[in-house]
Amino acid sequence: MKSTSKKRTPSIVNLTVTRRYLTEREVERLMDCARKYGRYGHRDATMILVAYRHGLRASEVCDLQWQQIELSEGRLHVHRVKNGISSTWIEGRSAREDHAGSRSPSNKTQE
Repeated sequence: MKSTSKKRTPSIVNLTVTRRYLTEREVERLMDCARKYGRYGHRDATMILVAYRHGLRASEVCDLQWQQIELSEGRLHVHRVKNGISSTWIEGRSAREDHAGSRSPSNKTQE
């Protein structure tokens, strides 16, 4: 005798993405996971934070070199990819201030 029950397949829902960014809470959770489970947790969490705060692509974070970082001045020189404009970021501001005032000369200078 054959079974009359049908195999149920999940219905496909239209997964329209309404936002294209991570919230601060999501970034914090990513950083916590990086600290707990990664071999170099502190480094990985720091890379996530720098990428989030400055809107860096993964390749831009990976290409950072010590010559681009001025710890004494709190500056980060970023060489953008994909026809982006290279810039200098001044540290010491929150992520929201960085992005809200990204056109402000006190926050970022174009090279």
